Amino acid sequence: MKEIGVGLIIGLTFTTTILILKAKTFTQLQKIFLTFCFLFPPAQWILAMLLFFFNKKKLSLKSKLKIQKTTQNTVPQSIEDQKENLLFLLKKGILTEIEYQEKINLIKNKSILKKVHTSTEYKSLKKVYDSKLLTKEHFDNKVNVLVEKHKEYVSLFGDNNYSEFNWRLFYYIKLNSKIKTEDYDDNDFLGIWNFKSGQIYFDKDDDSLEKKVVIKWDNGISRFGKWSLNENKINLNLNKNSEINKITLNIEEIGTNIISYTMGNVQYIGYKLI
Repeated sequence: MKEIGVGLIIGLTFTTTILILKAKTFTQLQKIFLTFCFLFPPAQWILAMLLFFFNKKKLSLKSKLKIQKTTQNTVPQSIEDQKENLLFLLKKGILTEIEYQEKINLIKNKSILKKVHTSTEYKSLKKVYDSKLLTKEHFDNKVNVLVEKHKEYVSLFGDNNYSEFNWRLFYYIKLNSKIKTEDYDDNDFLGIWNFKSGQIYFDKDDDSLEKKVVIKWDNGISRFGKWSLNENKINLNLNKNSEINKITLNIEEIGTNIISYTMGNVQYIGYKLI
């Protein structure tokens, strides 16, 4: 009986050793070490199981890291990152000025095209085209018009500033007819002018010729007072806590649809509502 038990242990140990040598889970060094453990079967079995689970966990971790690294490498760079990389290559002399500018223009065009494809105008145009109401040539021509429109917009506001206000402002800039400074008149300023953070209402009484101004900002602050035009400046006398607050707006441009002025070093530009 004892001989049978010894035989089983030897047979099991021999089989285990063969499996260890054929297994891909163990490294070559681990296989050599476990083979020497043939003389100590329990130690061989325990160590084999420990190394098996250790290697399996290590392999799983490597796979996760590899997937994570691959994912990170395939994440597209932002426009700003691409521009920074190109600028770096330009400074190092790897790219010429012409090559650099070509790449920058390519990035801008791709960005603009992406914006066009996400615009409501393009989506509506695509639906009409898909309904077979437009030919391919007609559709492409309309898309090119949208692209040129976006290029013009980007030249004015940049490629990271697609606010609703700026699009409205862009629309009115296209309609605007600029008035010469020497031709400025009170009537050119009358009406409600909409700005990014509020509105200014210039009024003039036909009978008394009294000129009133109302300023309402989006934060809830309102100011009332009087205004006067002096060449290319508008002087405001605003009521503030029973006091008169005097402010001067330096007019840079006034037109049929657009007004632009500076106050201090800050420029404000708005469009006419009424």
